[in-house]
Amino acid sequence: MDSLRMPADSPRVGIVIVNIRQPEQLIRCIDSLRAVDYPNLDLVVVANAAVDEQVERLRSRLPGLEWVVSTANRGYTGANNLGIQRALELGSNYLLVMNDDTECIAPDFIRRLVSFLELNPRVALAGPRVYLRRRGEVQNTVLCYPSLMGNLFDWFGFRLFPRLYERSGDAPRLAEMLNGVCVMVRAAAIRQVGAFDASFFMYVEDADLGWRLRRAGWQIAYLPVDSIIHHQKTAGYDLEG
Repeated sequence: MDSLRMPADSPRVGIVIVNIRQPEQLIRCIDSLRAVDYPNLDLVVVANAAVDEQVERLRSRLPGLEWVVSTANRGYTGANNLGIQRALELGSNYLLVMNDDTECIAPDFIRRLVSFLELNPRVALAGPRVYLRRRGEVQNTVLCYPSLMGNLFDWFGFRLFPRLYERSGDAPRLAEMLNGVCVMVRAAAIRQVGAFDASFFMYVEDADLGWRLRRAGWQIAYLPVDSIIHHQKTAGYDLEG
């Protein structure tokens, strides 16, 4: 799964993180990424619905980042697209799209994702194992396309037969789509099918991207590689920050 060793001139990875007026959340995320062992990284932070004074404070607190500032609220999709475009301009071969409410716990996970994608050229999008709020509690990031019947089967299946419905398990697998909390995508695939559809603003954009990638002949894969803790709020996300 990760037998390819990464030389100093490894493929370039652009990490894209959107933040909407949550400075401490962003600081925790970026500080955790300082330990990543991958040699060829760009960290692109999109300050969405930005306040100038707050952005300047963050710039001084978090040196070495590539900043994209939007005073308008472009939503999760539009803001990520700004970061993706900047990462492509910087020459990224792969894009790692991460939520800012995450914390890296495995310094090797980017190297292992890149290694897998280099060894599997038909895979456009790959996602690692994600823990929800604490180590040991795996978040199910391997999803099926949204549908009424599919969602009902999943809802009952996860509760009645949790082992049978455990998709984010201990073996690599292909997927229809992945939760977008932490995914790596090929720049070549994004250039082919486009980035997120900004008309969604937030939510369902990962399903749409997965559908477009698969329709274009690409594959999507889950890897049982430890990566991050997702500190998701129990009450969901606040679009206004």
